[in-house]
Amino acid sequence: MSLREAKRVFFDELCFGFPDVPEFPLVDIQDNWSNNQPGYSFLSDPRNAVYFEGCDSWLLERIT
Repeated sequence: MSLREAKRVFFDELCFGFPDVPEFPLVDIQDNWSNNQPGYSFLSDPRNAVYFEGCDSWLLERIT
């Protein structure tokens, strides 16, 4: 049972089973920790638009 759950986590939550998983330059992504508006995240930070262009909905779906 534990092995089955580990495989599920690897494939479903860590994206190992998905084709065409986008790669993001994690060291370049910016976040505004002082912005506490509801719905704000690093995905909506305009400085990151170039990194998430075309991938933001994919990433948001995986996060939620």
